[in-house]
Amino acid sequence: MNISPEQLQEILKTVLQQANQLNPIEQRKLDEELAREHRRNLLMVELGKQEELKELRKRNGCTHMRDPKTGDNVARGTPYGEWTTGGQAYQNGLASLICTRCSTVWLFKPEAEYYNYILQNGMMKQPPPAEEFCYCMGCLELKTKCICDRLREEQKYKQ
Repeated sequence: MNISPEQLQEILKTVLQQANQLNPIEQRKLDEELAREHRRNLLMVELGKQEELKELRKRNGCTHMRDPKTGDNVARGTPYGEWTTGGQAYQNGLASLICTRCSTVWLFKPEAEYYNYILQNGMMKQPPPAEEFCYCMGCLELKTKCICDRLREEQKYKQ
């Protein structure tokens, strides 16, 4: 019996494919494991979305102020309320302020006098800066020029 090298390769390829093929029981176990992993991944994505929404509600619901006597939240602009913020200045001229209740962070560039004040006195109980002076934490652009939120929204609609 004479077999050409090409025929031998075809026979070997067929034999290897059959040897590597799973039997029905193994195939079913593999399919079940893949389905379980897919469901777990979907659950992780959903839990991540829920956690993101929870953080967003926490930040949007926080007044960043408290009653100095009781520590309770007070409405923004309350005359006796004090800010629950702290922060620091960086060597590049930027400063960051963080709310100790909801962990909202504002990155901004203060004017020279305010920057020197921050360096000397710190930023405990300082009001948040105006939104137009804040930088995006994602792209380090001014929030008025930032496109991160728009890109994030577009990404949500694609999913």
